[in-house]
Amino acid sequence: MPKYRDFRFSRKRGVVWVCDIVESSSFINDNSTVGELEVFLPRLYWVAQQVVQAAGGTFVKWTGDGFLAWFETPLHRDLESRASAAVEAAFHLTQLVNVTQLLACKTRKFSIRHGVSYEQDALVIHINRNRRQPSFDIIGRAVVLAFRAAGIGAGFPHIVAQDDVIRALPKEETIRYKFGKLKLTREAVLKYFKGQRWQTGALYASGIKRSRKTSMRALLRRSKKALKVVDQPEKHPAKSVFSGQFIKRLDGGPGWARDALETYYTFIERDIAGALRDFVKRASVGQIYPSQL
Repeated sequence: MPKYRDFRFSRKRGVVWVCDIVESSSFINDNSTVGELEVFLPRLYWVAQQVVQAAGGTFVKWTGDGFLAWFETPLHRDLESRASAAVEAAFHLTQLVNVTQLLACKTRKFSIRHGVSYEQDALVIHINRNRRQPSFDIIGRAVVLAFRAAGIGAGFPHIVAQDDVIRALPKEETIRYKFGKLKLTREAVLKYFKGQRWQTGALYASGIKRSRKTSMRALLRRSKKALKVVDQPEKHPAKSVFSGQFIKRLDGGPGWARDALETYYTFIERDIAGALRDFVKRASVGQIYPSQL
């Protein structure tokens, strides 16, 4: 048992990321899928640690069917980089799960969703009962908000975030993930937030905004820009560091992680980048017209 002197409390601010498996109880209650969930969960736990650490965050704890991560933000001006790191990590984890299922699912498809918030008054708890591996936890209103928000459905990459986080993101990221204002009914507030309305009117969800009609020139420009991120990662240092760490950690992991990484890399290189390269090549010589999009 820890003694009172083993507890240490402090106040900090940071970005909170909560991840949750969609409808996990339905997998647990179904004998045909509970075995796959028991394979998937440990793999998600392990990958979650790798993706959080690769993004520069702190993995706080597992929460049964998900996890809690923390991106400490000592200065308010650091919010942009911390928020961007958390959202980027959530995107890649979602896509990795969608594409590979961590090589665990054969019957039904697992999916995950995320809640991201900005906690400015977190009560940080350190318990030093084990000197080699001290316990760490965080409490706060925005922490609870992130847990509740993670239960709400959203379009890909399934992120519901507080407006403080959204405003801190670079404009291209809000466009990329199609964040739009989330309008919750009284019934939804009662269902997801137990009737507590704090910040429930300040939430945004991914995949809400409809894509506007884009000119061929603008679409071609965006496609070339996206390919530069893939082909010239050194010119995008923040994403390059995260991607490099993420790949390194998965490649150094168990066999299933290396196989999942290969599947994921093939998907990005062949299916996504390959399709973009084909589009750029054909559009540049006038072989694609707006009516074909």
